[in-house]
Amino acid sequence: MPDMTHRAASHAQTMGSHPQPKAASHPMGAGRRPLVAAGTLVFSEPWDTEDAWRPWHLCVTVEKPGSYGYRRRYLKTPGLALYSERFDTPCRLRGIATPDRLVLAVPLRLGPRSRYWGMPVAPDRLPVMCSGGVHWVVDAGQRHMMLLVAPSLIRRYVDADLQVALANAANVHALPVRPQAVEPLAAWLLGLIDEAAHGPEQWRRRAIHSLHQELLRQLVAAIDVPRLHRVKPDTSSRRAGLDRALEHLRVASLPGVNIPQLAEDVGVSARTQEYGFRAMFDLTPRGFLYLLRLHAVRRELIAPDADRRTVREIAEQWGFHQHGRFSGYYRRTFGELPSETRERRGRPLGSEGPSGPGHRQEL
Repeated sequence: MPDMTHRAASHAQTMGSHPQPKAASHPMGAGRRPLVAAGTLVFSEPWDTEDAWRPWHLCVTVEKPGSYGYRRRYLKTPGLALYSERFDTPCRLRGIATPDRLVLAVPLRLGPRSRYWGMPVAPDRLPVMCSGGVHWVVDAGQRHMMLLVAPSLIRRYVDADLQVALANAANVHALPVRPQAVEPLAAWLLGLIDEAAHGPEQWRRRAIHSLHQELLRQLVAAIDVPRLHRVKPDTSSRRAGLDRALEHLRVASLPGVNIPQLAEDVGVSARTQEYGFRAMFDLTPRGFLYLLRLHAVRRELIAPDADRRTVREIAEQWGFHQHGRFSGYYRRTFGELPSETRERRGRPLGSEGPSGPGHRQEL
């Protein structure tokens, strides 16, 4: 999706409500980029959350349009990102992750409808992924930790056999863990974020190396290793075709994507492709493509320069050439007309906080 990524990046540079997270400014060496970033993001609009998750192509669909709340506390080092996330309202997150991290969710507070890839969280497994499709159903008040680890750190601190087993678990989105180890792991991860927030001067290069080593040790200690080695990856043609299709969509110009041609390009039948998308996203391939394009339109509509183009021009840019049908798709997805979204750009985006709307606190 080079077009979408480029436009979102240019919007983030110019929109006061969409600043990108900055590295923490504490003494880590003059003239060099700080090694640690930590702070808080608070948003009351779903498109801000979509921007915060970039370079993932994430679509946040709110169950009750007009009501949304998201808060993230974060800690980032080279090769590692740790988020404590809270969602105030129920929503659905669907999209495509970049293939450059092992991603692990550690639940803190879930609701009866909480799902990761269609599965409720069990006490003896944690949601995990490496790349591909994202489909999470978030309940009101849900809190979880998200840990994103670069492959280079895993190769450095995890033995080769365990690396393969972790990849197999990520393929099926279920990491076997010892139930009694989950709560201490969550508490330890939360402690890291607290420590970074209150003592940034402690985070030196040597401390970061120790942090990476200790974090991987804590993670491996929580894993039920015998069960992990028994996990078999999904090697079906349906899953392989889906993964290839998602990678194609991740880098494609979305308005030009042809769904029948996509199936042919990735080497699966149209029926196999449809089964794969329905299993992952509860959407047809065309429905998922429309979702990505509709969210791209919404980001365009709230851009600061949106008044230079009509709604029709923006819609046609993203491949919607029948305006009446487009407006119907848009309203069913977002609970409002495109013109109503456009009116929002003149109002504060993000939640009220100590630093004003949509505030970000940086160390």
